[in-house]
Amino acid sequence: MKKKEFDNPDFDYLWNLPHKDLPADRIDESWKRFRKVNLATAEKKRRSNYLRAGLVAAMLLVLCSTYYYTAIYNHTIKIDNYGITDKEIRLPDGSTVLLKNGGQISFKEHFESSRRVELEGSAFFNIVKDSSREFRVISGSTVTKVLGTKFLVWDNGDRDVEISLYTGRVLVSVENRAESWGLIPGESLSYRNGKTHIRKFNTGLTFDLGNTFMDLDNIELGELLGFLGKRFNYEFDGPPHILDTQVTLRINKGDTLPEILNLLSIINNMEYEINRESRTVVILRK
Repeated sequence: MKKKEFDNPDFDYLWNLPHKDLPADRIDESWKRFRKVNLATAEKKRRSNYLRAGLVAAMLLVLCSTYYYTAIYNHTIKIDNYGITDKEIRLPDGSTVLLKNGGQISFKEHFESSRRVELEGSAFFNIVKDSSREFRVISGSTVTKVLGTKFLVWDNGDRDVEISLYTGRVLVSVENRAESWGLIPGESLSYRNGKTHIRKFNTGLTFDLGNTFMDLDNIELGELLGFLGKRFNYEFDGPPHILDTQVTLRINKGDTLPEILNLLSIINNMEYEINRESRTVVILRK
């Protein structure tokens, strides 16, 4: 140290005091203590770095294992329904699906952070409530998001979709559209030719809720035929004054379309013609 850097009389006095050299053994002992302390600190730091590196490696191993499991072992399941009746399917989270005739559903063997299914055709969903994981149904151009509810998705295979809500709430969005639509029970959203429409419907007009029969009181014939058309995959046609007629009857879950039409012809004085090739029914007055 230069004197001009620290010009202090007391310092000069202490600096110039006579002193004795330390014995060699004291110097050697001091160096050993210094070396021991600093080596121990360095070893502790080295072990800490090893521990951090080990934790990072373990995290990477878990992430890689999860990805490997998801990509390799979490297979996609595809189920088709070629039968006439609904096919009941239980999903990994316990939710149930009634897959309609001609429909196909695909989903992962195990639901992870989200629950997602893809649907071609039509199906009724009874979704188990899970507030931490929303449930998504991708059908055509629409995405239906729910947490727990019962709803029907109807897809005619031409990117036209109809979503009917029976319980709970759903949020429906359309591909390449910024807006979304929230439905309440008794509302149905249809998406056809790039346009959306929301209408009211009768939540009691279904067998998908587990009921074995329906007692219908003063229901419009047109509404009933719309239900029968979806249930049996037929199209109905008839004069407006006939379709506006109100009818009262009981329909059993096991009734066939001819049986129901025979009953309607008796109580409503009407005739019908069934074309099985074109799957159409024409309603006529007697």
